[in-house]
Parts: sequence; structure tokens; C-alpha cells
Amino acid sequence: MSNIRKLNNNANIVGNNIKKIRKEKNITQSKLCIKLELLGITLYSSDIYEI
Repeated sequence: MSNIRKLNNNANIVGNNIKKIRKEKNITQSKLCIKLELLGITLYSSDIYEI
């Protein structure tokens, strides 16, 4: 039994926001990964792609 919460029938509510903000600020997935790593958060481009 899956207990995934959804908003407007969408389970991925942050992915679109991340993509929108990245595009607005001209930040690639790789550059976002580097910035997050400096904050102590390890994510790879493939992780961001899957969000």
C-alpha cells in the first residue's frame, strides 16, 4: 500500500519549481549540484533530472 501525498494529482511538486528557477537564473543542473554541494547537500545531475 502506497501512501504518497499529492497536490493537484501530482506527486512531484518541487521538480517543476526547481526547473523554473534554474532556467530563470541560467543555472545548469551541474552548476546547481556544485552549489548544493557547497551547502553540504550531495546531489548528482541524474538525481536532479529524476526530481
